[in-house]
Amino acid sequence: MSGAKPKTSWVVIARPAAILIVNSDDEVRHLLEKAIPEHRRSKMSLAFSDDFTLLNADPPPDVVLINVKTEAHPCFRRLSRIQQRWPSSQVIFLSPVDDIHLWAEAIRLGAYDFLPKPVDPDQLNWILQGALGKKHVVTERLGPRKLAHHNSARPLEGFQG
Repeated sequence: MSGAKPKTSWVVIARPAAILIVNSDDEVRHLLEKAIPEHRRSKMSLAFSDDFTLLNADPPPDVVLINVKTEAHPCFRRLSRIQQRWPSSQVIFLSPVDDIHLWAEAIRLGAYDFLPKPVDPDQLNWILQGALGKKHVVTERLGPRKLAHHNSARPLEGFQG
């Protein structure tokens, strides 16, 4: 069929991408190493932070991956700040709790996904592909002027150029 579009893949999303990982630990770093193929890591900028202090940083990350260490609700409160600051960034939660109600609340509040740990690297790879694709669509819809209004802070340290 001439109108059919192929599924999003790492090859299609060939431009550099930036991921901010909040509350990273060895488990999350190992998961990311397995989830992101080696040939993609050269185009992938990863920044690690122990908290949300990088919210004033610019340029915005494409994806914010939040490792929930205790309760998810305090992280949910930060979601609106992330969305205000970086409206096109997609937020993914990794949680030690597998609860459909937490998932529903995260999605209702605007998160891209809420994944219970342990997460399969292939599943995270697939979720990251979808989030990067959606980020691209949101950026096109908002346009550069609206995004420029939100992104006037200092550069995000840790991102590779």
